[in-house]
Amino acid sequence: MPGMSVPPSGRPHLNRDEAAEEQLNPTGEGNEAHVGGKICKHCGQVIQANQDARLTGVNDWVHDVCPVVIG
Repeated sequence: MPGMSVPPSGRPHLNRDEAAEEQLNPTGEGNEAHVGGKICKHCGQVIQANQDARLTGVNDWVHDVCPVVIG
């Protein structure tokens, strides 16, 4: 855009809310991981490839939300 200030990084200036979001999430992606086949350290069930998961230790994975066990 003509007359728009662009810093040396080549990216336009962000407003304060956009800058905060960029700092928290620089890639623009969510924080969830997908680790199908790992065992959830919390509930003991297999984490499916389509389920969000989190790393809680060196190799300890848990579901973002453990599925309900029926039965």
